[in-house]
Amino acid sequence: MKPIPVYVVTGFLGNGKTTFINSILPTRPAGAAVVQIERGRCTAACSEILSLPPVTAENAKGPAFLLEQFGRERRPSEVWIEWNGMSPFAALEKIFSRKAVREMYDLKEILFVATPRFCLHMLGATGEAVYGQLVQADRFIMTGHDKGECKKAVQLIRAVRPDIPVTPLQEAVSGKMSKVIAKRPLHIGATAVTTGLVLLAAVYAFVITDGDPATGNWRLALSFWTATLLQALPFLVVGIVAASLLQLVLSPAFLERSLRKNHFTGTAAALAGAFLFPVCDCAVVPVFRSLVAARVPVSTALAFMLAGPLINPVVLVSTYVAFAGNMEIFLWRTVGGIAAVLFISLTFFAYTDLDGISGGKIPLFPGDTLDGGNTNNVIRLILHGRREFLRMAPYVLAGTFLSSLFQVYGSTLLQDFGIWPSAILMIPLMLLIAFFLSVCSTADAMVARNFSAHIPTAGIIAFLLFGPMMDLKNFLLLRALFPKAFVYRLAATTFCICAFIAAMYALMTGGGLR
Repeated sequence: MKPIPVYVVTGFLGNGKTTFINSILPTRPAGAAVVQIERGRCTAACSEILSLPPVTAENAKGPAFLLEQFGRERRPSEVWIEWNGMSPFAALEKIFSRKAVREMYDLKEILFVATPRFCLHMLGATGEAVYGQLVQADRFIMTGHDKGECKKAVQLIRAVRPDIPVTPLQEAVSGKMSKVIAKRPLHIGATAVTTGLVLLAAVYAFVITDGDPATGNWRLALSFWTATLLQALPFLVVGIVAASLLQLVLSPAFLERSLRKNHFTGTAAALAGAFLFPVCDCAVVPVFRSLVAARVPVSTALAFMLAGPLINPVVLVSTYVAFAGNMEIFLWRTVGGIAAVLFISLTFFAYTDLDGISGGKIPLFPGDTLDGGNTNNVIRLILHGRREFLRMAPYVLAGTFLSSLFQVYGSTLLQDFGIWPSAILMIPLMLLIAFFLSVCSTADAMVARNFSAHIPTAGIIAFLLFGPMMDLKNFLLLRALFPKAFVYRLAATTFCICAFIAAMYALMTGGGLR
């Protein structure tokens, strides 16, 4: 028999789970059933209702049997489970891990329902309870009406789950949207990576077989792209695995204890921690918030956040390999990066406007299982690595492709705009390119190498310094979690100091032209 489709509606009491289910049921196929794990303020308006007691990971066997029996006897067209937001998702995982339940049901989609006010007050202040559900949800249903609150709530949601679809309640219960909810969405990361790899295979075949002189430049650019990507992806994978392994070994509590010292010893510890504890470029922002909430000085927490993606061993090795052992670029990225971090953190030495931040404990491995708390470290490592690869790979694909095009057409473009070969004019341009490309720091050296054929070395150094510390995706995350004045000041300070260091290189080397 064909498995019965299952949709899980989760959220906390008073956020509109039952209202959502009652609103969408009339748009669903006849014979749909509701399984209520909790009795909320109202009851689902459905003739087929199965009420289950509160479920835990320890007592999941009984509810699993009742759910399997209900499906076998009633055979509903689909099942909507109203899940208690306070119950860990490990219990739901236990239910659907049983063979009889898996054979009977097909878990299609998890929908997280909440009001904007709940997001504004609870996200970042409730530890893992909310995050564990949000990161596992396939869709977020917004039940509020206030446009201002909705906009702010979406920013917070995007900080945790940049890829999750956010759907207003009115749209979600419409006939058109109800059809979309019938299938589990494919996240943009997986889509982009799959499309890119298929395109790469086609490109490789084209480059080999096509000999038309008219397409010579395109074939050259695509061959550069293929070669650069094949070199960059291993460093991306190694960086993700290394960061994941170290996050398993070192806890956030250890970081907080090490960094909650005076400014000077704390900053030194932050630099050492950034080298030994490379948190990925997006994860480092929530970790920064957690450190500030733990009363770590802002300057110290900033040193950790900025240095982590810049000077960790994987980044340094990839830089050395990309530039064929060019010690000049390697040392300027390393030493110049440390200097930039120290200067930036020093400008926030007496900054106190974040003293009121209470971000709670944001897990370094949010949502690696249904409850975000699987104790199997091997599984956590695999799931975390997979998710990070699918999130970062699209940026690497796009960055390597654009840099390959630039390697072929760059000199003509720059000459047309009259800014080649000026190192000074090139520095702000490369800073902007680094910001908008948002390439993962473990692979950005490969991208920079393609630029280096037509860009002065000073511009390459600017690109390698600024991108890991401040790019578009991190800027948006910071905007969602911190006051705008702090974010704009940090972005402007980082831009100016990176530009200054790159300009110093240009002046010390006679312009930095290569």
